Formats: sequence, C-alpha cells, structure tokens
Amino acid sequence: MKLPSALPKANRYGCRQNRNRSMAVRQLRPSARLLIPARKHRARKRYRRNASSRLFRDWRNTYFVPDNLNESVDRADALKELLRKWNQEHSSRITMPELALRFILNNPTVSTMIPGMRKLSHVESNIAAGDAGPLPDELYQQLKQHRWVRKPTPWSQ
Repeated sequence: MKLPSALPKANRYGCRQNRNRSMAVRQLRPSARLLIPARKHRARKRYRRNASSRLFRDWRNTYFVPDNLNESVDRADALKELLRKWNQEHSSRITMPELALRFILNNPTVSTMIPGMRKLSHVESNIAAGDAGPLPDELYQQLKQHRWVRKPTPWSQ
C-alpha cells in the first residue's frame, strides 16, 4: 500500500509522530486510506470530530434556560448536601465528579466510561474514581431517592 501524503517522510524511517485528522462516522474512506498505512508505519493518529460539522450542536444553549437551570442547580445542591453529610458521617472525601463516575460503576452492565478531561489532575482523579469502584450500597440507595423524572416542556429538546 502506498504511503499517503498525509504521513510525512519521517514515518518511513521509524519516527513516530502524532497527527491530527478530522473524521466523522459518515466519512469512512479515511479509515482505509490513512489508518492502515499509519499503523504500518507506526504513526499515531488522533481523531476529533470536525469542528465545521454542526450535526451535534451544543445542547446546553437550549437546555439550560432559566426554568431548567434553576431546577438543575437546586437538585445539584441537594446532592452536594447529601454528599457533605455522607463524607462527614463516614470520614470520606468523595467529590461530586467522583460521585458521578462511581454511580455509573454501580451499574453492572457498564464496562467502559469515557469522562471528559482537560487537565492532568482530572485524569488522575478519574482514574482514582475508577479504582475505587462502585459506591457503597447505602450511599447508592440514598442517591436513588434523588431520581429526577422530567416531563417534556417547551424549552426542552
């Protein structure tokens, strides 16, 4: 297979290089044209969704209108209070992000989580949450009482 021009000559000589490339599910041709030669020539590829693609617009603009934002904040505050009490009673230091990740781990059918991370400290805390495993059953049961069944409204998507 011919080495595509997207991979620099350095890759021919065993140099590894990261390359950014936009690719969407609907664009399958780059897979055969770039990924196979990249693997053959030991180049790492990092793919991101094309910034010009507006198929998935930011949902927060229409979701967090004042009515929904206020209720969302109230519910988050209630969870913070529940977690503050739990940490005090059990001498633990579970954070809100850790609570969210470990809550997901309580579902035995979940095999993979892909949380967002912008800083090394986020990566480290996410790994620690995964290592800690599911939440204690008592805390998990308390969280179930905070279930929010929302009804469609004019501002929801």
